This record gives sequence, C-alpha cells and structure tokens, in this order.
Amino acid sequence: MGVMILDMFRNQVLLAVIISWFVAQTTKAVIYRDIRKYVAFGGMPSAHTAVVTCMGWMIGRVEGFDSPIFAMAAVVFAIVVAEVVGVRGAIMKFMKDVNRKLGITHSSRMNHTFSEVLVGFVIGTVVAFLFPLK
Repeated sequence: MGVMILDMFRNQVLLAVIISWFVAQTTKAVIYRDIRKYVAFGGMPSAHTAVVTCMGWMIGRVEGFDSPIFAMAAVVFAIVVAEVVGVRGAIMKFMKDVNRKLGITHSSRMNHTFSEVLVGFVIGTVVAFLFPLK
C-alpha cells in the first residue's frame, strides 16, 4: 500500500501541476510581498488557471491530444476558468452589495481579471512544455 502511494510522485502530470501551482503562488507572494498569498484566492496570477492549464497540456502530451482524458481535461479547464472569472465575479458583486447595505467595509477579492487568468494560462503552458517527459 505504501509503495502504491509513493507511485504518485512518479506521475508526470501530477508533478508538473504541483510545480505550476507553486510557480503561480510564488509569483503572487512576490508581487504582493505577502507570504499569506500562498493560500489566498484571487489576485495576480490565477493559480487555478495555471493548474488546469498545465494539467490539460500535460495530459495531452502524455496521453495524446486525441484521447478522451484530454477532452475531459479541456472541459474541466473551461469550467474552472469560467468559474474564476464569472461566478466569483458575481459573488464579489453580491458581497459588495450586502456589505454596502450593512455598512461594512470589506476589501478582500476572490475573482480574477482577464489579465490574471491570462498570466495563469501562460504559467501553466510554460511549465507543461518545459517539464521533461520520460
């Protein structure tokens, strides 16, 4: 059982995804000069986008871009990117309205701008194509 668990550390897709998350979150912590950004939502760049982008490209490279698993990764990518931009944006608008009605000043941000998503996409793409395949 223990050996099987250790096998996941040889999974090229998983390792590349972890690296893309780390690169995105490190970039975020450097930009904002705040180590707490490693676990924060929102901001530049989008780690969610970096992760699903890297996952999709890596699955394509390993399994083939015509494989069913790549198609599934592409759908997950579309859902996640739509969520970080659209759904979270709606939540932020709702939070601002509620805060205004309650007289509360709350400045945290969960959603992403197009440029934050674009930089996450670039990070995920670069990590995926620089990651060496066996």
